[in-house]
Amino acid sequence: MDVMLTSIRFHGLRRIPKQHHYSTISLEPVKLAYTKFTAPSTPSRQPFVICHSFLGSKQNWKTLGKAMSHRFNTDVYTLDMRNHGDSPHVEPHTYEAMAQDLKSWLQEQDIRAPTLIGHSMGGKAAMTFALLNQNLLSNLVVLDIAPLRAQLLHDFDNYCKGMWEIERLQLTRQTEANTIMARYEPDEYVRHFLLTNLKKSPVDGVYRFRVPLPIITNALGNMGDFIQGYKSSLPTLFVLGGASSYKKPFVTHP
Repeated sequence: MDVMLTSIRFHGLRRIPKQHHYSTISLEPVKLAYTKFTAPSTPSRQPFVICHSFLGSKQNWKTLGKAMSHRFNTDVYTLDMRNHGDSPHVEPHTYEAMAQDLKSWLQEQDIRAPTLIGHSMGGKAAMTFALLNQNLLSNLVVLDIAPLRAQLLHDFDNYCKGMWEIERLQLTRQTEANTIMARYEPDEYVRHFLLTNLKKSPVDGVYRFRVPLPIITNALGNMGDFIQGYKSSLPTLFVLGGASSYKKPFVTHP
């Protein structure tokens, strides 16, 4: 992985009037759930720590996490960010809070100088952490997100509306949930991703979402945010899809 990394500086390049205040007050971190994929032999490099996207979980990285641990002979940790997967449900759901969670988790696990990898929401959380704590990392990899404050896509609002409707109807068959979500998201792959959050109650057989919908819905206004006024020279790799909306000249090579 390190042969792929180039030294890229990101500087909060686009000045946009602040919509959310990033407090310097210490936020109470939560204990993050995680899965560890152990290197097949004595690790030959520092660990990889992976942060998933909005409405995702550590399970999304199960196959890749295992493959990466073998390919690079290192320990790989996939995390559940706050309000996702098996991690605690708590406000606020902001990038600053997620960065605090990451710092606390690294200290608890006594992991030093890992490569931090983040996708989408996880990418912004990782960048926020790196800007505030770059001395704690060796490298940063950011997948399909830019270090900019930008308006969140309307799609996410639709996802939450569909999820609220599924909760309200108290469905007992997952196929019914897929039918409801199809009204809000036509792409079958995206629907499958969203519905991985559904869990069937062993008590009444009703499918409910394991993400806290009130907190997630209230957090939509924060998800386009990005911390301003910090610089980092941490070696960073940005990976964007060919059709990504983030393919903009937002980085400068030294």
